[in-house]
Amino acid sequence: LFLNLAAWYLYLDQEFVYNGDDANVEPSGKTRRQGLDIIARYQFSKYIFGNLNINFTNPKAIGLPKGENYIPLAPTTTSTGGLFYKAIEGFNGGMSYRLIKDRPANEDGSITAKGYFVVDASLNYTRPKYELGLAVENLLNTKWNEAQFATESRLKNEPVSVTELHFTPGIPFFARVKFAVFF
Repeated sequence: LFLNLAAWYLYLDQEFVYNGDDANVEPSGKTRRQGLDIIARYQFSKYIFGNLNINFTNPKAIGLPKGENYIPLAPTTTSTGGLFYKAIEGFNGGMSYRLIKDRPANEDGSITAKGYFVVDASLNYTRPKYELGLAVENLLNTKWNEAQFATESRLKNEPVSVTELHFTPGIPFFARVKFAVFF
């Protein structure tokens, strides 16, 4: 068993943020983040092991009124983990997940970047010279947003622009077959 616990604090005299409309990085002022990271690894047997990572963060801009001091897209809770079976030869594989909670997409929190929970799995058959495998991404076919930004846009029939969440959809259920040769 391996356990790691870290409490941390980060102060930045100048935070830089990406501005998608202009495709550049611009300064946004002082920020602080404080958080807690928890890491656990455990080997259940010679071939079975698991891991868990959980991260909690409180990100805030300094010098702005409460409620207007969110750092856009800064995660507040993230986690990854999985359970794996690994043999030198024969069958091996595992399941893993990744999670990110909802978080503010703009400074006042009026737009929310949606969180997600995605599960992946793999099954392999390994021999000394080759490996056959099946990998499944998004096993539960979760609808999720990958890249997300609060961006101003205006359609042709809209009189004024609107700031809203723009996103790239996350990959849906997807399976792939693998054949690897070792030399």
